[in-house]
Amino acid sequence: MFCRLKKIIALLSAVTIVAAMFVCTGIGTAALEGKGTKSNPYLIKTAAQLQAMSENLSAVYKLANTIDLSGMDFKPIGYLAKPFTGTFTCDLNSDGTPKYIIKNLSVTVNGVEGYSDYIEKNSHWEAGLFGAIKGATLTGIAVIDFTIKNTVEGKNQMNPDYSNNPGQDEMAAGGLVAISTKSTITNCIAVGKIVESKNNWCGGLVGELNGGNTVSSCYAQVTIQTSGLWCHGAFAGGSRSGDKITNCMASGDLTAAALSKEYTTGGFVGQNGATIENCYSTASVCAGGSSFAGGTSAAIKNCYATGKVSGASAAPSASEDQNITNCYILNEAGCSQNGFTPASAAEILSKLGSVSGWQASGSLPTIAGMTVITDFSKYVPEAVAEEPTASDSPAGEGTTSEAASSETESAVSVSLDDFKFLDDIKGAKSITVEQAYKILELKSALIEMSTEERAALGDYVKKISDYSDQATLLVVSDFTERVDALPEAKKVKSADVENIKELYSLYESFPNDVKSAFTSETAEKLEACYKQALKLEEGGDATQSSGMTVSEKVIVIVLLSLSVLALAGAVVLMILNIKILKKEKAANEFAEDAEEEVSVE
Repeated sequence: MFCRLKKIIALLSAVTIVAAMFVCTGIGTAALEGKGTKSNPYLIKTAAQLQAMSENLSAVYKLANTIDLSGMDFKPIGYLAKPFTGTFTCDLNSDGTPKYIIKNLSVTVNGVEGYSDYIEKNSHWEAGLFGAIKGATLTGIAVIDFTIKNTVEGKNQMNPDYSNNPGQDEMAAGGLVAISTKSTITNCIAVGKIVESKNNWCGGLVGELNGGNTVSSCYAQVTIQTSGLWCHGAFAGGSRSGDKITNCMASGDLTAAALSKEYTTGGFVGQNGATIENCYSTASVCAGGSSFAGGTSAAIKNCYATGKVSGASAAPSASEDQNITNCYILNEAGCSQNGFTPASAAEILSKLGSVSGWQASGSLPTIAGMTVITDFSKYVPEAVAEEPTASDSPAGEGTTSEAASSETESAVSVSLDDFKFLDDIKGAKSITVEQAYKILELKSALIEMSTEERAALGDYVKKISDYSDQATLLVVSDFTERVDALPEAKKVKSADVENIKELYSLYESFPNDVKSAFTSETAEKLEACYKQALKLEEGGDATQSSGMTVSEKVIVIVLLSLSVLALAGAVVLMILNIKILKKEKAANEFAEDAEEEVSVE
């Protein structure tokens, strides 16, 4: 009996040890802190790590240190064809100011006369910390003492034949973002200057709000010097229908903006299509501009402006605009804004000081809860042990601190040999699916190349152009079949996650014209599956610090269940053994008593 009990205990111990081995098995963490998910974002602590965000445009990031970009020619994160779609946040102090800042950002975008450097709407003419964002979230990000220079010449929107000039939609400059689409920007700050610029769409915080954006509790302090023709404002260069701006302010100087289209320049926003509420501007504006909005087609409510328009000598006169409600212009010579009611500082304070979202804290009302930082000297970068290596980048490989800051090193990882397979193709109709994917990959690579690099490829550039239509047809057909084979989003399982992520990454690598060739159903299904895959991945991070797969979890549950059953069986056997021992003892005692009675007789 005791031998059997020893075997049971040994089995139970073995099962427990095996289960513990599975529980303790985990996935190694990346060198860069975090996993790039909502519950565990990548932590950005150095200039190189900030630049490396360009390598993974859809991840979740968190600013975890003040970063000084002095001496670095920063390359904007994302551009119109491949925008940043992820999240970038920074914790806030108790007074609402950011815990860390990004300072001394320097971005230079040089244009080529005659647009000779323009290529397929991907000329990288967006200038800012972020070149372009779409569906992104920026929270608590402060860009301080930035200097942006964009020499791409802004021309009229239309040519005499009503065609667009090349690159019009890529031309923008903003301290935080050059072009923003369908994104959320909250508690962000931009302080700096845009100098020697010739481009359209210049704004302190955002160059162009391109529709569907929500911007709140942000402010910009900027000097803008530009000779571009369209859309300049101290807060945003311009905005479109569907944008919404609330509880924001702007200050600065736009008097050096020599514009021929004065109705698109304003102290707060240039040409405006956004609904704006609870905002104000004190920025000075160039001759012919307006103190708040250069021109507007949307509702503006509970706002005021005090900025002077250079060259204007008369006090503002009353005017009406059905889109403008409860808005005021300081009643002093030089101030000018159609639809705003002229009023003294005391009257503006009286009219807006008690309105929700405002506070009466001085001679003029200010945004409730907004603390304007006047001294940034307290923000000092904390020492970081070491700069990230190739494995530290969010993409996992191929990015070094040297590459991130180098002006001459190309970001394109292809060579002339990669194009030589094109020599074997005998006409577009002979292209295989495998070749089609490679053609589109090289097409994307061409977009990233400089003029000199493209020139060195000779006739291969033309071949890529000649074959791209047929390659697009083949890839769209094959890729659509692969997406159709995916389960519906609500039925996505952990086993599908890697495949979905690979497909989504491949889709994001396609040039814009290829993406537009897909049906909305295919794009929407892939997007839905990708979001569900991320949720499953984040759920694993949140609930299992060991990083176990689903199969490992099942094995652990089974083994632990067996352990419980084995333990229960052992307990039952022990109870039965005790009962047997008691019976044997009683029988022995009875036998001994009987023997004693016989002996006495």
